[in-house]
Amino acid sequence: MSRPFPRAAGRLTPCKFALLGAADSLSMGALRSRPIASQAPQNSPDAHRVEEHFSREAEEYTEASASGLWKWWRRKEVAAIMRLLQPASGELILDAGSGAGFYSEQLIAAGARVVACDLSAPMVRAAHRRLGVGGVVCDLQTRLPLKPAFGAVLCAGALEFCPSPEQAVVSLGSVFAPEPNARLVLMLPSETLQGRLYRRFHSRHGIAIHLFSRNRLKNMAENAGLHLEALRPIGFNYVVLMRPKQTETL
Repeated sequence: MSRPFPRAAGRLTPCKFALLGAADSLSMGALRSRPIASQAPQNSPDAHRVEEHFSREAEEYTEASASGLWKWWRRKEVAAIMRLLQPASGELILDAGSGAGFYSEQLIAAGARVVACDLSAPMVRAAHRRLGVGGVVCDLQTRLPLKPAFGAVLCAGALEFCPSPEQAVVSLGSVFAPEPNARLVLMLPSETLQGRLYRRFHSRHGIAIHLFSRNRLKNMAENAGLHLEALRPIGFNYVVLMRPKQTETL
């Protein structure tokens, strides 16, 4: 769930985050010591607007989401996500579209090792400061600068902001470790009345978002070589579980 644009704001200054090539190492000691890598997002109008919006909100985002109605709603979202994701202790999980690390924090509490990934450098910095997680600043639609080493990928509340969610799912599916329990869990707004109200909320602040039908999600999975295993409605969102086709169980 996102909040309206705050007043004020200059352009995002270039990120001077410490660089650590993710392709060179996935040592968790290195990942926890500093952020991973910076990759410039694609220069599309939507991506730029989304980046500016969330970069401006980075400092207050976590505090705002930890109170009131937003806090209550996020508890419901977390419960639905965790039921499908089932993170294992010690498992390496990518939090794609991590924001300031709300879901990273839940995954760490469950014993997982986490790498954060977001379009907004200030958001990744905020996650690093709060949780010590390593992070990648990049557009989810690009080839992610990460080895195929992740047991699971979580992408909660980010795909609707991508100009091409289909391409983003392909990219996310490229970082799985070759193991039988590899899985991708998504949370994204549904093509329903509630979802259309959510889209209208964002459009009033200049951001276009995607909504998702069951058929679109099935086609997205097929296009990425994944199997749509489960879909759970929660409010205006769907929480979705996808797996690589070769790991399907009979």
